[in-house]
Amino acid sequence: MPFKQNGTQRDSGGQKASPAYSRLNVALPALSTFATVVNAIAQIFCVLVIVSNKRREYQKEEQNRRIWRSLEKNRRKPHSNKNSIFELYQRG
Repeated sequence: MPFKQNGTQRDSGGQKASPAYSRLNVALPALSTFATVVNAIAQIFCVLVIVSNKRREYQKEEQNRRIWRSLEKNRRKPHSNKNSIFELYQRG
């Protein structure tokens, strides 16, 4: 593990760390934070997609319920302008 001695980054052998190694130690926390933010955004996007799909599914079910209700209502209505087969048969 690297450690600081007198304000200078050192490797585990006590040698002064290379500039690339120092830059990597600075970049890794920033990269980790960036990955965390990207992960959070991806999770929010997934939740939005799931909610949108559920909403669409609910709307389709509600539309089907409305269609069935109107069919039931029309089935119960007496049709005054249409004669049933039985009535036509009785008239001759």
